[in-house]
Amino acid sequence: CPVSSVSISPDEKHVAFATSMLMKQEPEIHIMKFSHDPSTLEVEKVQSLKGPKVTMSRALWTGAGEHIICGAEDGTVRKFDVKSGEEIACVREHAGAINDLQIAPNKVHFITASADKTAKLWDLEDMSILKTFKTERPVNSAAISPLMDHIVLGGGQDASQVTTTTTQERFDSRFYHKIYETEIGKVGGHFGPINAVAFSPDGKQYTSGGEESVVRMHNLDEEYFTRNYN
Repeated sequence: CPVSSVSISPDEKHVAFATSMLMKQEPEIHIMKFSHDPSTLEVEKVQSLKGPKVTMSRALWTGAGEHIICGAEDGTVRKFDVKSGEEIACVREHAGAINDLQIAPNKVHFITASADKTAKLWDLEDMSILKTFKTERPVNSAAISPLMDHIVLGGGQDASQVTTTTTQERFDSRFYHKIYETEIGKVGGHFGPINAVAFSPDGKQYTSGGEESVVRMHNLDEEYFTRNYN
């Protein structure tokens, strides 16, 4: 089956990969134990988690590796117990497919990006919605700053729908205040939908990848860090 997501466990001893629906083969999250010995390629299957009967866009380990959360094209977010293999939570807060899911640097929140033109900040423990960030376009990716109370969103319409009259503004990276849910700025540069965004570990740069086969590295200037956003 096609693999839609891969994630390494916090202890760096296991890998989880999610498969997509293929004919009668239902999607699953497979957990494999692997060796760090370069002389062997042996892997051991530890667990298979039965996910939704739709494609899972992302499946990520949480905390110390006891849980895996996944976002799916039916708008649901699910949490699994790795040891038992049981689904312990299933929440549908999006009206469209979840295109991206990223865990916050603090490890207690995560964010989802959806085709329903929103991104949502979640509590990782109880799976409740904390904040919703609304746009006028599908959101393909969302990332949480490790340094500021900000998030960045990337998205845009399908490339097939882009016309010569489309403004480049549709393909800006949008910055939002994480607490107030307000848009605080945008950065241009892409000529097609933005499919992926990520902050650097120190929060001083971010990266965006677009439909036009371009990856841009952005340095955030001093004004960004000293400006009053209240």
